[in-house]
Amino acid sequence: MLSFQLGKVRVYIWFSFVAVVCLFFAIGQNPWGMWCISASILHELGHLAAFLVKKCPPLELHFEYSGIRLIPKRQMYPIKREVFFLISGSAVNFICFLALWLLRLPVPAFFHLILGFFNLLPLQGLDGGQILQLLLDWKFDPRMGASISTMISWIADFSLVIGGFLLFCRTGNFTLLLIVIYFLILGFTTDKKVSSG
Repeated sequence: MLSFQLGKVRVYIWFSFVAVVCLFFAIGQNPWGMWCISASILHELGHLAAFLVKKCPPLELHFEYSGIRLIPKRQMYPIKREVFFLISGSAVNFICFLALWLLRLPVPAFFHLILGFFNLLPLQGLDGGQILQLLLDWKFDPRMGASISTMISWIADFSLVIGGFLLFCRTGNFTLLLIVIYFLILGFTTDKKVSSG
């Protein structure tokens, strides 16, 4: 692990992140890996910009196998501000999609669109799962909200894995199988995060 201070933010780069990035580049001889990684980085910069706009710089920035995540300072924010922080990454992806589409670059635009929507899925480690958790905690008792959120997350994760596996069986695309395995691992190991890409 490499660690350094960047202004007021402590940055951690884990070996597992470097391994996943290398795997993305090794999968094929097309620029998909670079487009995927650049879309993820812009997504996280959207989160970071939201923190800075609200004058709440994060405490830590982690580059891990599951993506990039921001650790906020240990304080509670109003629910509207939390949702703003969480939705800002996907908002940047949607803006990039529109810009790239207008520039007639449909393939990189597609990566931003998929990443933006994917991060809004109700999986616990993703922005959508955390937004769901916030809304459920606001509406119900926190324990009941956590139970409902976990159940919804497992159903969504299971659906993604089954759908991906069926697509792999139909197409024989080895890359798709690696992505399915990656999501399966994330489903079992991801804890609550502020953001992930």
